[in-house]
Amino acid sequence: MQATSCVFVYCIFSFAFTSVHGTAKKPKFSWLHPISRNSTDIKEVLRSPFKLKLKTIGPFLAAHKYFAVDPRQIRGKVQRKGGLHKHFPNPRIMLMDPSVSQACEDTEIACINEIYKIALASKSVWQITGKERVANRSDYWPFKSELEIFRYRATAAYYMCWFTELKSSILRFVDDEASGCLDSLSKTVESGGRRVVDFRSQYGGNQSNWVSLWTCAYLWFCPDPCYGKSSKGDVKDEMSAPKDQLNPCMSLKNKACTWKEGDNIDFEDLTRNRFNISCDCASEKSGYIWSNRFSLCVDQDECYDQVAQCPEDKICRNTIGAYDCSCRRGHRLDDKEGICVRSPLFKGSLDKVRLRGEKKESNLPAWIKFLEKILG
Repeated sequence: MQATSCVFVYCIFSFAFTSVHGTAKKPKFSWLHPISRNSTDIKEVLRSPFKLKLKTIGPFLAAHKYFAVDPRQIRGKVQRKGGLHKHFPNPRIMLMDPSVSQACEDTEIACINEIYKIALASKSVWQITGKERVANRSDYWPFKSELEIFRYRATAAYYMCWFTELKSSILRFVDDEASGCLDSLSKTVESGGRRVVDFRSQYGGNQSNWVSLWTCAYLWFCPDPCYGKSSKGDVKDEMSAPKDQLNPCMSLKNKACTWKEGDNIDFEDLTRNRFNISCDCASEKSGYIWSNRFSLCVDQDECYDQVAQCPEDKICRNTIGAYDCSCRRGHRLDDKEGICVRSPLFKGSLDKVRLRGEKKESNLPAWIKFLEKILG
């Protein structure tokens, strides 16, 4: 009986999802999936140990996000720049930590286990883990230099933020599991006792326009390109958040800035800081949308975005702030019928061309065949 239980538990914790950039994970043990899906108890058995690990990994990587500086030498100059709460390292980490990459490319669970192993041994979170024996080690322990721990945590943040965007169920926090997910951050070595105040970290699993079940994961692992950029990551309340002077939507009447959850699943784009956010351009100008490329409101091409609603006999033509549904070339609108009909001018010209080629239809020039095809 004991051996059977061990095998069952081993299988439960071996449940994993394969990592493919930009695509959702697939279970390695397909027979286990319906069991875990239909049993709340088994779901909790699967998630609970990782929730405990995440509460160690979270502060370990959040300390990098809020307090670390970039120690790399770029073009002969040492960076020493912070601001990782606003964006990932810029330029991006080209040579990622191999131990993190290998584990995270395997499965989410392997990724969490790898980062947890290092976090548990690190000096950074010793006050959280209670590992007093590392308290007198170097601040970079178990690494030998600031550059090594910077590269390790930057690589880990890439993957953990990506898993968050893919809506990994392991990273969900519900009810009171999520309350105060940044509270222990002040206990990290890097913080020097400084507290990061973000009202979203106290949401307690209650979803709203400001938070979701993945809010803690976002606060731990992902930069915030919207709020807290000029206050070192502090976001005190809903009223003050949009007033951040570095808020991309600051120039608009509605200053609300939104990280578009689920629209940042391209791993390469994440590492390059190509984030998809949204500002309310429509209330400013009808038919305008936010451009992340240009960081301003631009005219939406409803035709290209395939949101225009045109009848089958008409084609979409984009206009500034709107679009038109027009008849195809060679056709005109019949006012009585309200439909597009072939224009008499084009019809007569085409008939003459057809008469000339009646003897040998197969020898019609290619341009005539093309003209017949597009004009019906």
